[in-house]
Amino acid sequence: MFPVAMMVALVFTLVAKRGRRGSRRKASGKDAHTTSCDEAHTHDHSSEALLGMLSSQEVSGDHEPRIGDSGTLENESKVARLAELEAENARLKTEVLKLKSRGQKKADNLAGYRDGNKSVRMAARKRRQSKLAAPDAGIAENDDGTAPRNKRTGKPKGKNGGGFKSPKKIDREVEWRLARCPHCGRPIEGSRPVGKWYHVIIDVVELELGMRLERVLHVIYRYRCPGCHRIVAKDFGRCARVHYGIGLIAFVMEERLARRGTWDGIRGTMMHVFAGRENKEIIPTIVTFIDWMARWEPQVRQVFEAFCAAIKDTSFANVDETGVPMDGKNHWLWVVVTGHVILYLASKSRGHETVKNIFDGYKGILISDFWSAYNKLDVEQQKCLAHLVKDLKMLEYKAIDHRDGAEKKLAMDSKEATTAVDDDSVSDVAASRCGRPPKQVEPLTETERVKLAADVEQQAKVIKQMEWLRDFFGAAWREGDMGWKTPVDKRISRKEAVRRMRALIDKIRAEGVASLDIDRLLKRMEKFAPNLFTYLDHPGIPPDNNIAERGIRPFVVQRKISGNFENPDLFEIYAMMLSLYHTGLKHKVPFRDILRLLHDNDVDGVLAMLGLQAPPPPPPPEFPARANA
Repeated sequence: MFPVAMMVALVFTLVAKRGRRGSRRKASGKDAHTTSCDEAHTHDHSSEALLGMLSSQEVSGDHEPRIGDSGTLENESKVARLAELEAENARLKTEVLKLKSRGQKKADNLAGYRDGNKSVRMAARKRRQSKLAAPDAGIAENDDGTAPRNKRTGKPKGKNGGGFKSPKKIDREVEWRLARCPHCGRPIEGSRPVGKWYHVIIDVVELELGMRLERVLHVIYRYRCPGCHRIVAKDFGRCARVHYGIGLIAFVMEERLARRGTWDGIRGTMMHVFAGRENKEIIPTIVTFIDWMARWEPQVRQVFEAFCAAIKDTSFANVDETGVPMDGKNHWLWVVVTGHVILYLASKSRGHETVKNIFDGYKGILISDFWSAYNKLDVEQQKCLAHLVKDLKMLEYKAIDHRDGAEKKLAMDSKEATTAVDDDSVSDVAASRCGRPPKQVEPLTETERVKLAADVEQQAKVIKQMEWLRDFFGAAWREGDMGWKTPVDKRISRKEAVRRMRALIDKIRAEGVASLDIDRLLKRMEKFAPNLFTYLDHPGIPPDNNIAERGIRPFVVQRKISGNFENPDLFEIYAMMLSLYHTGLKHKVPFRDILRLLHDNDVDGVLAMLGLQAPPPPPPPEFPARANA
């Protein structure tokens, strides 16, 4: 019995020590959960040892219950239960944290979804609003004048507005009512409108003296047809999509095409003349100006193609070209001037391919300068004699300046040599003068005098030969048998003019060509001899290309003002608009009337106004015959 009692006492002693050790750990800041787990572990080992001793006692037959055995087992079970509860508490806390993080992630995903689909919801709202009002037509209203509920157009409240801003003052109001349904034809005159919407158009009105800006408010009433029960309104045409009238558009285009203004300068002029700084919101922006040019492209291109077709039926055409700097590269603008059409053609090349299609099968006379691209065209030509005479004048003036300079040096040298001045008197005069003494001219050597004398003689010979050539080709503008305004029956033939020119060239070569420049011009005359006097065989054909030079001069001024063009596509549209404006000016047709017809898609009316015919439609494509199976 004693050994069993000793073992029980030993177990209690160990448990007591473990308890005191756990309390000290708590006091020192240790984890309570770790301590309880250690105690439970110790209790487990103690209970196992106790059960082992008891089982050994039962085996040996020495079993007798003692006071305190049931209390020890109860304490051990409580300690084990406490450890299990603490472990379960820790696990539940971990699961709660996981659930909270998962809920926060769902909230973040939902917020991102709503922000990402905001534009989609706004687009759906606009589509719903479009059922009550036509596109770009303004704000729809109910019969009582109030706005429909939840159908607000435009940007949300608090946002900056965009696009067209209605003017603060209205000069005139126009009502658009409907008398008959456009769908079923049933009369609805006298019916009560179910709504209305407003549209403002700003236009320029011509007065007896000058012009003024007019702001017109258009009120379009909507009705419900009693027959087909549709909501109908009077057709507002293309004006339903614009806020500026034809007069204002024509004014801007004329400022650009006729007076060669910049877009910024045109807008500043309109603001100064029509609006003032306080009403600058009613003046269109530069982007609007450019959009107008792009909007007219389909109609203007049809008229432009009719211009190209009309050139083939003319008796003569003047052609010229000039460079256009565009975005760091050089493009070209060609001009073709006839008796009825002035055509401007934008191109990336200066080669003959640009105008090859226009002059394919051309039966008239092509008047041009000596640019080599024109030589590749299969058409009879008249080379510009004004260019040739201009080159002769330039070389003659250069020779005159060279001769006068050499004669001046010889005259000064002879004056110094023949004038005897006393050294004493010269020193006295030099001493009496203030400032720097005059520079003494060094006398020429004999070699220099001989060279200058030969120079004077040579330049005199150049001037004489230039005068011969200039006088011969200048006869084209004088009265005589080579004058282009002389009747054809009193002119000499082209062959006779070529013979006279070759005789003059032979005379100059026999005397000796005075300079390399003259030799270069003589070779040009011999090369283009058949094309220098074409005007003599055809009445009304001028011997110069001045018509094309005058036609391209307005754009040269525009290029000098603008400095550079940026968009090749927009420049092509600009060239077509320039063709339309100057052709209308040639026929004394106001540009505003042309735009008004184009606004109504009446291209045939524009061509009839300009005295031209619409080009024939292209032939249908030819399909190969299907082989028999």
